Order: sequence, then C-alpha cells, then structure tokens
Amino acid sequence: MPSRSNNGPASVGAKQQAQFMQAVALHQQGDLKAAQAICETLLKANASHVPSLYLLGVVAYQTGNARVAADLLGKAISIHPGNAAFYSDRGLALQQLGELDAAVASYDKAISLKPDFAEAHSNRGNALQEIKKFDAAVASFDQAIRIRPDYAQAYSNRGCALKELEQFEAAVASFDEAIRIQPDYADAYSNRGVALNELGQLEAALASHDKAVSLKPDFAEAHSNRGITLQALAQLDAALESFDHAIRLMPDYAQAHANRGLALRGDVPELVEQMS
Repeated sequence: MPSRSNNGPASVGAKQQAQFMQAVALHQQGDLKAAQAICETLLKANASHVPSLYLLGVVAYQTGNARVAADLLGKAISIHPGNAAFYSDRGLALQQLGELDAAVASYDKAISLKPDFAEAHSNRGNALQEIKKFDAAVASFDQAIRIRPDYAQAYSNRGCALKELEQFEAAVASFDEAIRIQPDYADAYSNRGVALNELGQLEAALASHDKAVSLKPDFAEAHSNRGITLQALAQLDAALESFDHAIRLMPDYAQAHANRGLALRGDVPELVEQMS
C-alpha cells in the first residue's frame, strides 16, 4: 500500500488554519503589523482566503485606512456573502469615509442576516445620526438596547440623538443609564454635562464635566464644554483656563479656539458634544 503524502490538500488547509490562528492571536495582542504580514502571506498562496481578507480589512480600519478596509471587506463579502460581521465592519469603514447611505445599507444587510446583532443596530444608529435622521437613530439604539440591555455605548449615543431632538431630560436619563452600567464612562459624563447645560442645571453640568476630565484627563472636548459651563456660571478665568487646556491637548481644535474667543468677547460659546 503506498504511503500517504503529507502535502495534500488537507495538510495544506491545516497549515493555513494554524497560520491564520497565529495572526488572530497577534491581532488580539495588538501586534497589527505581524498579523497583517501573516494574512498577506496567506493571500499570496490563496487569494480567496476569506478569513485573511476579513482580518486585513479589520486591521486596515484600525490603522486609519478606511478605503482599503472597505475594499477588502467587500472582497470577503463577494466570496462569502452570508456573514453578518463582514457587512457590519464594512459599514464602519464606509461611515469613516463619509459614505453614510452606503454604511446604513451595509448595516441593514448585517441585521437582515443576524437580527439580534446589537452592535450593527447601534452602529446603524450612529450613521443615521450623522445623516441627521435622529428619530430613526433613536429607534436603532432602542433596538440595540432591547437586544443587549447592558449596552452602555448605545445608551450614551441614544442620549446624543435625544439631545439633538431637544429631548434633554430623556437624554440625561439615557446618559445616566450608560453611567450606571459603566461608571468610568467619560464620554457619557461629558455628554450628560452638555444636556444638563441645556436644561440650565449648570452646577450639575459642571460636576459632570469635572467627572469626565477626571476619568479622561486628555479629553479635549470635555475641557472645552466645561469651559462653556464655567462661563455660564460667570467664572470667566476658570472658563478661559479650561479652553486653554483643551487647546493644549489639541492645538488644531478650532471649536475650542472659537469658544475662547467668544468668551473673551463676552458672547456665549457653542456647545459641542463628544459622542463616543
């Protein structure tokens, strides 16, 4: 009986799987370049290796190459069109590119394949919010929260959409729920401060901004929004210091420069919320 070759399709497939799992482990450890290199090697051997296309797309998105990410994820979808995660992650890349209608369509496809995909519902809400379809965004966040009741980010982003609808008390309640679930959620504290400022609850707004910057000292937007509340409380020196802090953290932060200038003139600066 002839001996069985160790280089047949099964052994090649096993070797590729082992290499890919190594790439996944490196990606999870934060070594994106090493993970990318392995995936690129796998694709040289097999241009239709869908897991490598997908992971390369994720790495491209994480490293700011949204166009490359969208293209790679599109290739993965063309080969394996039934994976909801591919469409959801492609939606993130399209959203970063400003192709918002296409992003929503990609999230819709993900949801059609996996109706209980909480992240896709929440990301869809973020895209709808950018299109200024705030009611639809709230509905999308609500669906994400129904699927995952402890989804702090969905509560916070829902609060931002409610704030745009001028439903400030409901927005504060949504931020409060995000903070209850995730007590160290700096973005939710900052967003909550913006909504409280709109309600005229200035001391509570300042406390919320203070908490945000204590949790995340390099949070330029929170420092700028804190300055707005301090000005409303007639604490001009402290307000200017807060704007200056925001500018030190982000020298090209145009809104903080504008807010500082308005404060010096005695005008009311513009509230700018930070959505995570």
